Amino acid sequence: MKEYIITKKGSVVQTSSKRLLALASVVLFAAILLASIAPTASADPDWWNDNWQYRKMVTIDHTKVLDVGDPSTTYANFPVLVNATGLSNIKADGVDIRFTDSSGNQLPREIEYYSGGTLYAWVNVTLTKDAGDSTDDVLYMYYGNSDATEPAVDSTYGSENVWDANYMMVQHLGGTPAGYGGTHYDSTSNDNDGTARGGVTTDATGQIDGADDFDGSDDFVDCGGNTSLNIGATGQSYSVEAWFKTTRKDLQSISEKWQCPNPYPYCLRGEASGTVMFALYDGTNDPNVHGSQDCADDQWHQVVGVRDASTDTIRIYVDGSLNEETTDTTSGSLQNTADLLIGRRFADQQSFAFYGAIDEFRISASARSADWINTSYNNQNSPSTFCGFGGEEQKPCGSCQRWYLSSTAAGDGSYKMWKGDETKPAGTVTVGDEGEQIWLADETAAGNISFPADTWTGRITFDASSSDTTVRVWVGEWNGSTFTPSAAGENATIGGSGDFSISAGEFGVSNGEWLAFRIQDHDADGNSSVVSVGLNSSHLTSGGTDPAYPIPELPAMILFSVGLLVLTGYFWLRWKN
Repeated sequence: MKEYIITKKGSVVQTSSKRLLALASVVLFAAILLASIAPTASADPDWWNDNWQYRKMVTIDHTKVLDVGDPSTTYANFPVLVNATGLSNIKADGVDIRFTDSSGNQLPREIEYYSGGTLYAWVNVTLTKDAGDSTDDVLYMYYGNSDATEPAVDSTYGSENVWDANYMMVQHLGGTPAGYGGTHYDSTSNDNDGTARGGVTTDATGQIDGADDFDGSDDFVDCGGNTSLNIGATGQSYSVEAWFKTTRKDLQSISEKWQCPNPYPYCLRGEASGTVMFALYDGTNDPNVHGSQDCADDQWHQVVGVRDASTDTIRIYVDGSLNEETTDTTSGSLQNTADLLIGRRFADQQSFAFYGAIDEFRISASARSADWINTSYNNQNSPSTFCGFGGEEQKPCGSCQRWYLSSTAAGDGSYKMWKGDETKPAGTVTVGDEGEQIWLADETAAGNISFPADTWTGRITFDASSSDTTVRVWVGEWNGSTFTPSAAGENATIGGSGDFSISAGEFGVSNGEWLAFRIQDHDADGNSSVVSVGLNSSHLTSGGTDPAYPIPELPAMILFSVGLLVLTGYFWLRWKN
């Protein structure tokens, strides 16, 4: 069979199927060669920041968000309470915790409390899904960065920006400072800090983290009278809200800015019937609304008082539900010069002193809608069902590999570490005082392998029984009797359970030998270190230039071999033709 091709100069020449096959072989060889030397893909582009080693997906249950026409408008800049327990791999104070939306955009967050794996955090989220939808909003919580520091409070993603301009004051009353008295810091940028007076117990158990406990006598919190708290101007809308718990049925002030006989913008009180009330006063008229349930039951309740100037209405909500509304008959300004107090009516009189606990007190310069209030209640009443957590995800590492430490003996007194297998049973390995333990890769090198200089990372978790939690770690080669660390003997010191990184120099693992990891208890304090192993408790991760241990550059070798065969075939065809 004869075939023809046209040259660049336009001449027609006879060719053959063999020559076309040869030409195709050259093209194929070039493609294969390029593929064999092309760099391997790095970390997952969906990962927000490579400096953070872990994340969890946070799912906001859309059925807990009231159905509205446009949730992204109704619930813009909504402060979502995120509560979780049993967390790990986070810095002791939680400063490395960050949140993003599902597209990887960072969100402002405030860590109200983090300790021992328990988190209470507030995240500024614009909700886009509600009960009328069939899907949920999704966030991601990133953590595991030993170099992270707390963002400045006024920075773009700092704690103050969780609370938009509608919030005049946010007092978490969350157990800081512990004990009695001290300053209560406003979470907004308005700096309406409060001072605990009398003997307020500031670290009582709250609805959300901690709370303030008042003795019904001389305890109260004075939040001052800064301009931003001087609410009640003519035509101004605002909302006042708090969580409270009491057993007393009596007139008692949850919060007031009271200056009778002068006007006052609000009082929020318990009543003799155990209900609660919200009232305003202009010097003559005092419209008021009342809750419909007995709240003096030693249980936590949320109360919200709303002045809606757009409809000349005041309303009271208890536990997310509207209880009563009435016409706002006041006229003119309700502003005064009194301090805003929590737990009492007057600073210099023990009148209407509150008996019980108060938590999460807020003032907003807007009339919060019924949808907003109900969704806030759903979130704060049961944060663990409002937000669900997925499993822990580790940062993708491109061509790197991860070995999980185990308590499986490897011979020579060492232990095995398993590549990509985090299913081995949980256990412990003791590193004696000034002693060391070696972990070997589960396979020996299938050729002479060279590891370029790179950063190795990982995590060490200490068992609760460990009397020493400071160790030093290395990566290197084990030849059956001797451990040889990376080029310059680089190592990292770990104090307490957490992540580490080793800036390792170039090193090699000879054919038939092992990649190895060494942990040393280097301080002579008479105490041993007990390392938790198995599952996902402790592990070692190679850098992004990992040469595919235990087989050196296997993909490249295969591709090169195929390419060599194709090239040989090409010359054979040329010779035959």
